[in-house]
Amino acid sequence: MKQYLVALDQLPVADVSAIADAWLSVMGGVKADITRQLRSTNGVLAENLDLGKARALHRTLNRGGCRCWALPQDMIPRPPKPRVASKLDLSDPKELRAQISLTGPPETIPWSKVVLALPAVVPLERHRMVANRAPSVGIGRVALAVSTGIGAKRVMGAVKQRVKGGPEKLTETNRHMRRVIEIWRVGPWGRIQGYQDHLDYSVLQEQSQNSMDNFLQLIDDLQQHLSPKLAGQREVALTLKQGDIPAHCYGDDNNGVGAIGRWLLIRSAAMRIAAQRS
Repeated sequence: MKQYLVALDQLPVADVSAIADAWLSVMGGVKADITRQLRSTNGVLAENLDLGKARALHRTLNRGGCRCWALPQDMIPRPPKPRVASKLDLSDPKELRAQISLTGPPETIPWSKVVLALPAVVPLERHRMVANRAPSVGIGRVALAVSTGIGAKRVMGAVKQRVKGGPEKLTETNRHMRRVIEIWRVGPWGRIQGYQDHLDYSVLQEQSQNSMDNFLQLIDDLQQHLSPKLAGQREVALTLKQGDIPAHCYGDDNNGVGAIGRWLLIRSAAMRIAAQRS
């Protein structure tokens, strides 16, 4: 039987007494012992729980105002790190590239900086109730397709219909499709088509600051709470089903599926480059 753990979203714990009361209502025990454990915890509250017990504890703690995560035992999160505002100079691509090191183990790669160095992908304009229009794809659908294979048929169809003759014949008016194809080349579907892995280290100039802040926050949360091994459709579906996605990832243009997909794309691309350079 698969075992689960429950981990806190933030440290240090603010209201230890309230969390201890919520814990007692589900797990039982002595409040003094639980309070002592909460004050010395590294983020993991309980381990080796069955699915029913983990869900009950997760639900009770969240209702009591304590944000926590319920994860499979093999996805033990790292202890949360203090959140600091990004001090990157987005106006200087050279400075940004100089701060990015993709050498060494994948877990040491500064993901938030890699996000800023990836090419932006602008969601295509959507036309509703209009006949004979090629299918439109947005950043979330493209990223999820190239990183996990989900919805790849629709993405490939959209690219082929909108860009006849191949990416080398794109014009300046199709800059948004340049970015779509750039991401398409990075993922496994691009390799099937004969493209080599390639990342264009340009700054996200056209993406709103609010969107970048949301996505940086999401990357930070994913690094803290999800295993670096997260890479397949099953894990993505499980994460979405459990509802363990930070609320802010639904803001602006970062919907839940799209944000997870973008993170998977960034992780897989950076890991390949790190493997080549290490």
